[in-house]
Amino acid sequence: MGKKPKSAAGKNKALARKFVPEFAKAVPKVEEQVGSFVPKEDPGLPGDNYKVLDGEGYDDGGVADLTLMLDLDDMVWRRKRGDKAYYEAIRNDLLPRQTVGSMAKYSRRDQKVQLAQVLFGDDPDSSHTEEIYSPPLKGDEDPAVIKQITKNLATAKEALKLSIILEEPACMAMSLVEIAKRILTLKDKEGADDAIRCLEKAIEISSDGFWDLDEIKDETIPNPTARPKDQKNATKPGLANPASLKLMPIRVSHLCLRSTWLNMGNAWAAKGDEAKSREYYEKIFPLLSEEPRCQRIDGERHALFINIGNTYVRNGDFTLADEQYKLAEKLGQEHVDAKVGSEDDGMAMVIGAWRARSKALMKVGREDEAKTLMREVIQSQIKLNAINEEKKAKAEAAAIEAQKKQALAVEAEKKAEA
Repeated sequence: MGKKPKSAAGKNKALARKFVPEFAKAVPKVEEQVGSFVPKEDPGLPGDNYKVLDGEGYDDGGVADLTLMLDLDDMVWRRKRGDKAYYEAIRNDLLPRQTVGSMAKYSRRDQKVQLAQVLFGDDPDSSHTEEIYSPPLKGDEDPAVIKQITKNLATAKEALKLSIILEEPACMAMSLVEIAKRILTLKDKEGADDAIRCLEKAIEISSDGFWDLDEIKDETIPNPTARPKDQKNATKPGLANPASLKLMPIRVSHLCLRSTWLNMGNAWAAKGDEAKSREYYEKIFPLLSEEPRCQRIDGERHALFINIGNTYVRNGDFTLADEQYKLAEKLGQEHVDAKVGSEDDGMAMVIGAWRARSKALMKVGREDEAKTLMREVIQSQIKLNAINEEKKAKAEAAAIEAQKKQALAVEAEKKAEA
């Protein structure tokens, strides 16, 4: 038996050792949490399209940013309370998590993983092109699609409920963004005011002021309305508030604002206020200025250029619109010319810019030019689809071959042991 500590400090250290497991990750300094800002030395995901353009390293596909926004390892909680209190709370199941219903069987961490699948996973109505606002065609509504989007809207509200239970403000902000996005997809102009209300709350959470938790809870119900201003009780510090920045990096705020401002631009476009829409799109560029040149970030820039161009063409100004489409095309062409990394994604950006230009030409009455360009879009898209299908088939074949080799190795090992 070892000696028992006599001093109060010794007793506290012994108690901490009792509750803090040896495998626990050390809590990094706030400024060391950079998310996906710094490229990785080696590709962390399969494929070669994560190579950073004109630089060294590989993008991680936003994985580290996702971990940061979810605070998957509860770094904020640990900084605030200390490891002893944190692991003691884990041991006694005292950390905030959903304890009723189907989610009750999951740990707090696993509930965050489930939440991530809702907020950042691939939904049936979700694609890169949904970040580019386009007014829906009247009479083109598919009942099956409408039903799915309505279901997805309800799921987003459930995500907000879970985010509130977990006491994760960044997840609350992103849940509000998802709710707004799905309202716009479902109702377009008729839902724009509701979407803007949600997004304004997401901005409050993400900014340097304070926000009202009760106002956030209102968005979990089926048909919420705005509260009178005199009922506002904003006491929670925003993600960029000095109090919050002692516990988390400013990048969390910036990630939330990038998504919120993009969808705010889309919402104002749905309302027909093109100047207001452009204002929100353009606010995002400074937050991207220092980001690495990779498919993920340039895809975000590309969507902004297309959106801004579309605001001009809806006002009848093709010249200003085409300036933006050329910038979007240039982004993609730079990836194509690099011949490394995301060449195919670059071609997809080029085709996307051509498609936007073709639609703009049609809108301003230059039909012959529009049709000629759209034929080129279709031909290029067919070629790109064939390339992608070939790559997919090769990847699947390689995966099957790897599984066979692994199975043979396991079998050989079993025979050797026998």
